[in-house]
Amino acid sequence: MLLSYPLFLFTLLAMVIPLVLHFWGIRVYKKVYLSSVALLQMVKVETNTTQRLKKILLLTARLLLLAFLVLAFAQPFWEDEMPMAHMGAGTSVAVLDNSGSMCSRRD
Repeated sequence: MLLSYPLFLFTLLAMVIPLVLHFWGIRVYKKVYLSSVALLQMVKVETNTTQRLKKILLLTARLLLLAFLVLAFAQPFWEDEMPMAHMGAGTSVAVLDNSGSMCSRRD
């Protein structure tokens, strides 16, 4: 597999940005003392492991999205594929469109 724009892979260094945002977004919560315990019963309790797993999955999804976007702009192709521009001079292509928009008539 070859790349049309291999220098575009240097933009993979931009994967540092979601990492920095992820670790910078870690907050230290302060304690708030409540006079009533009834408010605490309405709060859904999540464990630290569940929150941590959600954050790791979100970070992984962001990094994969960025990596696939960079690879798409680098335009990978196989060596045996021949682009349309490199086809012979006698080669012609016919395209048939049978969609609804092509069947309507305007008189």
